[in-house]
Amino acid sequence: MRAAARPRLTPTQWLVLERLAQGESDRQIAAALATSSQTVRTQLAQIYRVLPLGEAGNARVVAAMWYVRHCGASRPPHPAARPGLGVAEWRVLARLARGESNKQIARALALVHQTIKNHLGSIYRRLPLEDAANQRVAAAIWYDRTGRGQHKAERARTLRNADAGPDDGDTGESWIEEG
Repeated sequence: MRAAARPRLTPTQWLVLERLAQGESDRQIAAALATSSQTVRTQLAQIYRVLPLGEAGNARVVAAMWYVRHCGASRPPHPAARPGLGVAEWRVLARLARGESNKQIARALALVHQTIKNHLGSIYRRLPLEDAANQRVAAAIWYDRTGRGQHKAERARTLRNADAGPDDGDTGESWIEEG
């Protein structure tokens, strides 16, 4: 299989993408790059058009995850911690890390939108996100780097204890197509 070609981004767009992957808000990125938030949003829109994001509901999360997986994060992931998430919260977090919007998550899990928002609030409070301005991106990166293994361990423990069936059908496959 041939390696995917590196996308054609400007140096500024690479900086914006790197900072996005660190969980920074548009305002923080703008301040760091001495530009306006509007300019950052314009750069992000151009990045979303260039990257192979697929049909993701949340381009911001998927773009940050693309950067982490293909370029590495400039900041090492936080050491694994046991966040004490419930089964439903793990399911929501797994789908968030795939780049799904709240609406898509609610539809897939047969829950109402407000329940998804409640679960996300609980997830953000329990994860070691180091005060990230963009908690959605930081949570997705945490799941990809440290939480995926914990999720599978929790699921196995739950299945052993409750003799339940599989909970979300996650095969562990990447949600971004590898070129």
